[in-house]
Amino acid sequence: MVVVLVLCCHIRGGVKEGGDRNREKLVLNICNRTEEKRHIQFDRSLVDKDYSQAVFTLLSSEPLAMNTLESPYATSKESYSRKMKPGSATLNTEVNPHSFTEIVLG
Repeated sequence: MVVVLVLCCHIRGGVKEGGDRNREKLVLNICNRTEEKRHIQFDRSLVDKDYSQAVFTLLSSEPLAMNTLESPYATSKESYSRKMKPGSATLNTEVNPHSFTEIVLG
């Protein structure tokens, strides 16, 4: 059984006095609870904005791992960014087993 959950929500872009209500960024949260690496394809044609960059933050570990004082690196974190091709229809990525991935499109 594939248990890949994709949650989408808009966040406010930029920091301005009084708060900016413009929705300039899109956050994709992907949780892979399976034992297998999964391919994720996000159809960008479903969004009315053409984003130019994707920033990825990946958290992964063994299924029951937890950072502690004795084992501060039981979970790993990796971040990187990728330029997006203008007009590109999809965003493709791989997600590791037992991982959480956040993708911020901006």
